Amino acid sequence: MEPQPDVLTLKGIYEAERQADRIVREAEGEAAVLLRKADAEAAEILDARRQQLSHRRQEAVKEAMASVEREAGAFLEKEEARTEQRSRKRMAAIDGIVDRLLEMVLPS
Repeated sequence: MEPQPDVLTLKGIYEAERQADRIVREAEGEAAVLLRKADAEAAEILDARRQQLSHRRQEAVKEAMASVEREAGAFLEKEEARTEQRSRKRMAAIDGIVDRLLEMVLPS
């Protein structure tokens, strides 16, 4: 007895469905692998960017600190010069007062 055409059609449909399911499972597996690879690559890129950002922040902080130190140094030098100038004027005034006192106290 020869199989009926409907049975052959159903058998063909069944085989096609099994093959489609297998293809879908394989595609899902490959997609999962690709997603894991993409996640790993994204994580590496993110880590590299974080390190880059951290390095840039450190460099910016160093530059800012150097700038502040230069400004502070210039300010200190300026104030030291002003203090020195005031000290010389005061010393000259004190020397003048001492000389006058000595003239008053010591006989000429």
